[in-house]
Amino acid sequence: MIYGAMNFPVNPIAEEIKLISSLGFDYLELAMDPPAAHHTFIRNQKDEILDALGRKDMSLICHLPTFLSTADLTQSIRRASLREVIASLEVAAALGVSKAVLHPSYVTG
Repeated sequence: MIYGAMNFPVNPIAEEIKLISSLGFDYLELAMDPPAAHHTFIRNQKDEILDALGRKDMSLICHLPTFLSTADLTQSIRRASLREVIASLEVAAALGVSKAVLHPSYVTG
C-alpha cells in the first residue's frame, strides 16, 4: 500500500515536499489552489517541483482547484472557473501526472 498527503497551498511547494517526505509519505497530492500553488506558480516551478520529488523518490497526483464554481448560473463566473480548471489540467499534464482529483461543482441557492 502507498500513502500520500496533500500540500497546504498557503506554503511554498518546495517546503511542503520536504515536510511531507519527512513524514514518510510516498506521494504528494498537489493542491492546485492559490495563493502558493496556483497553476501559474506551479508552471514556473515545474522543474524545481519535479527535481524535489525525484530526490525524495515521491510520485505526484494533482488536486484541481476547489474554490471554483464550474456550475455557477452566472455564465461569466462559470466560464472563468472552467478556464482555471483547464489551465490546471494543462499544468498537471506538463508535470506528467497520470491522475488528477476533481470535485464537481453543483448548483446551490
